[in-house]
Amino acid sequence: MRTTIEIKPEHREKLAGLAASRGERGFSKIIGEALENYLQSLKSNKKDAERLEELAGSISPEEAEAMQKLVRECREEPWRTF
Repeated sequence: MRTTIEIKPEHREKLAGLAASRGERGFSKIIGEALENYLQSLKSNKKDAERLEELAGSISPEEAEAMQKLVRECREEPWRTF
């Protein structure tokens, strides 16, 4: 389906260059790929948020405190560099 969108000149230039490097005349395919990736990331983010909500309250306050203590201790330890 054809539609019109407004993009910044620098974005158009980069898209045109990318399309040319891929041997494509226009950049509709690139825009389609970008939209698909964006929409997929929204879906993924929503699933992640739902999963986090499911996990709420799944550990006791004592377990949470013990984990926080471990994290603090790990952060205090000097990191080895090789």
